[in-house]
Amino acid sequence: MKLISVLLLTLALQAPAQNRDRVFLKSSGSWTNASAAIKAAERLCNSPTIPDKAAGRQLMLELARAGRVEAALNLWSEDMPVELARELLTPYAQKGNIRAILNLASTLRRIGYPKEAVFWCGRAANGGDRIGKLLLARAYVDGYGGRRDWNAAATLFEEVESFTER
Repeated sequence: MKLISVLLLTLALQAPAQNRDRVFLKSSGSWTNASAAIKAAERLCNSPTIPDKAAGRQLMLELARAGRVEAALNLWSEDMPVELARELLTPYAQKGNIRAILNLASTLRRIGYPKEAVFWCGRAANGGDRIGKLLLARAYVDGYGGRRDWNAAATLFEEVESFTER
């Protein structure tokens, strides 16, 4: 954790003054630049010389819990436990972040929460997102999360098709 603190402090001091979006990190017991901390976590996870994925993921998790949407989205993966996905993504999905909505829907669908998954696909579709419309249409075709609705599915497929022709 000392390596993380030193790296964070170095990056935070290099950040321009007008770009200081600060966040308090419990692991270092100090305030730091959130954007720089996210970059540091990405470096820890992806470094070709000294990868420390566990430390990088822990830092990303702490940033996500401190309210950084980009950290929550970077941390998300297909195999993320559902409770963690709900904790990290739901606040951003409720605010209309399409990527958070689709990631949350994917997680919920994978582990067998069909009604919740369809609800979030519907939120993305209602927001005009093509992928959300396709996922919702597929749910209607399969009867996933409710009964089959061929008319609703056809309408959504037509909306996506007309959108791609523009």
